[in-house]
Amino acid sequence: MGHLSLVVALLVTAGQIPARAGERIKLRLPWSELGPAVADRKISMRLSSGTAVEGKVLGVEPEALRLHVTWSTDDKVVRKGKTSIPRSSISVIRMGRYSKHWRLLLTPGLPAALLGGMAVGVSMHHYSPAPQQIVPIGIGVTLGGTIAGYYLGKRLDRRELTEITIVGGGATR
Repeated sequence: MGHLSLVVALLVTAGQIPARAGERIKLRLPWSELGPAVADRKISMRLSSGTAVEGKVLGVEPEALRLHVTWSTDDKVVRKGKTSIPRSSISVIRMGRYSKHWRLLLTPGLPAALLGGMAVGVSMHHYSPAPQQIVPIGIGVTLGGTIAGYYLGKRLDRRELTEITIVGGGATR
């Protein structure tokens, strides 16, 4: 059972790694230049009414931002689904972006390393588990390692936050 303790210790340790702070980019753009910066991106913003909104940008029109809203703090002000938000209600837009390198590496890599480590440990101790034990343990380690690898990779991936302040025509705060 020493190897199982090692696996549990690795999974617990993975959860203790702090999230990487990432890079913050601040832009000041006029409404006319907003389209290319936010097209087809997931954004979040706080409207002049105080309502926080998240969603995917469908387009930037001369007087409104077309958005597929996925979350809103006040469904009476902004409902989920496709909507247009008036230009005068928007002053700052935030966008997040994550790299995928560590997730791509650790999602398959962690379970492979765990299974390999277990195989080496078993062979070094000349222990031969019963066949009915091998499959459930292998499936459990593979599933647990895959899930842990994904979330560990997500915590290690670089985060970038872009904050766009709209100049000349957005809402004033």
